[in-house]
Amino acid sequence: MIELYRARISGWGIDADALEEVSNISRVSIRRKGESKAGLPTIPEKENIFFIEEVTTYETGFEPAVDRLLARIEESPELSSALEKSGYRELAIWVTLDDENRVPCIHFAPDQVRRLSELEIHIDVDVV
Repeated sequence: MIELYRARISGWGIDADALEEVSNISRVSIRRKGESKAGLPTIPEKENIFFIEEVTTYETGFEPAVDRLLARIEESPELSSALEKSGYRELAIWVTLDDENRVPCIHFAPDQVRRLSELEIHIDVDVV
């Protein structure tokens, strides 16, 4: 197995009408309030959520995946609007390591930090 990165930008607490605006956009996932949480069938979602996601590897690079996510938001008025209407915005990063002695390489360019900050996106990193 190789070092795998999953980066997801999510909008939480979005109202049902705004959620519908993004529900038909390619590669946008949604979970509605009351639906079962992914992997936890007995626990319902407490709010509406939408997200876009990229998967990459150490060899392919982390920064390009974040650039692709940001470009999707910046190029889509619907995604941009939905993100603005979200009560909480997050870039969630999951790193799966193939060797417990390796240290994950997560790097943001200054421009990415600026763009994430302008969108008021929180950053959450999990290493598994």
